[in-house]
Amino acid sequence: MAIPASIGNELIDDLNRLSDQKSISEFELKRLLNRADKLCQVDYLRGRMVKGIAYSLVWDIPRFRSEFDAVFKVSPDDPYLLESFAISLSRLGFDSEAREIYSRIIKLVINAPVVLVDYGSKCIATNRPDLFKEIFEVYERGGGELTVEVEEIARDVLHCQARLDAVGLPNSVAEQLYAQVGEICRKFRVKDIGGNVWLNNEDGVEYLAGFVGVEVDARLLSQMNEALTDSVLASIDFDQSEKFVYQFVPEVSVDHGSKKSSEAV
Repeated sequence: MAIPASIGNELIDDLNRLSDQKSISEFELKRLLNRADKLCQVDYLRGRMVKGIAYSLVWDIPRFRSEFDAVFKVSPDDPYLLESFAISLSRLGFDSEAREIYSRIIKLVINAPVVLVDYGSKCIATNRPDLFKEIFEVYERGGGELTVEVEEIARDVLHCQARLDAVGLPNSVAEQLYAQVGEICRKFRVKDIGGNVWLNNEDGVEYLAGFVGVEVDARLLSQMNEALTDSVLASIDFDQSEKFVYQFVPEVSVDHGSKKSSEAV
């Protein structure tokens, strides 16, 4: 998780280093919070933002949201602060919410190709490629640059929609299915590190298989998959859920670069 660079190089380095760890100690959290309090004295908004990010690293969602609520009460339309919020939301498995934040940034900034690519990636991840066209048109009408990466994500979005159409799964249901992945990650406090989606054919029946990478031992992996199955069956009709089956897999089985590809989760 990369933090936008303007809050002090050492603090950025620490946030990036800690966000890549499986967990952080209470000492590391307190140290971050103390430094963020000092930052608040000279830069209130970014200090509160850092505190929010710090709480996200320990899965303290109420405090995470409280810090960012304080930030947006003062400055609701700052693209830099919004992007930091979206990054943390993604880490916590709130990908649909992060997607909406990225769309808001595009409407504010327009010519932000990196953000548009992030938005497209979230449309793919959350199985809502149907939402990309509207924001892409806003970007294009505003004179947004058509970079190679933008053209690539636009193609990937179309491929994602084609996969969903191939199995006859509505976008809204597919989004619900992926939301269960985030819910289980939050329950076990385990970060989704990326994955792949494949279109499979078994006995003449096509379905999508989604593999979500997590860094856990075999026992916890089994528990997470059992919880995911129970959660899906309890909230989504079986005839729909069997069209797209998600599964947590060990980190080594995952293509880290696939989150922005047409094979992305």
